Amino acid sequence: MEPDPLARFWDGDFTLRAAPPAPAPVEGFPTEGLGPAGIRIGGRDLGTLLAETYRRLSEQDGSSA
Repeated sequence: MEPDPLARFWDGDFTLRAAPPAPAPVEGFPTEGLGPAGIRIGGRDLGTLLAETYRRLSEQDGSSA
């Protein structure tokens, strides 16, 4: 007769540990400091376009004035 596979299910270390602290808020935008992308769209650098888009998407109220 084979042993019950669930017999040892709850054996082991189930100690709860404190959750790690939340990461600190990031100042600025991730696109800052990357420098020029070298890709131009409509005469504008891709990095500039992405930075503007990121700012609009991250606005608190969700509006894009």
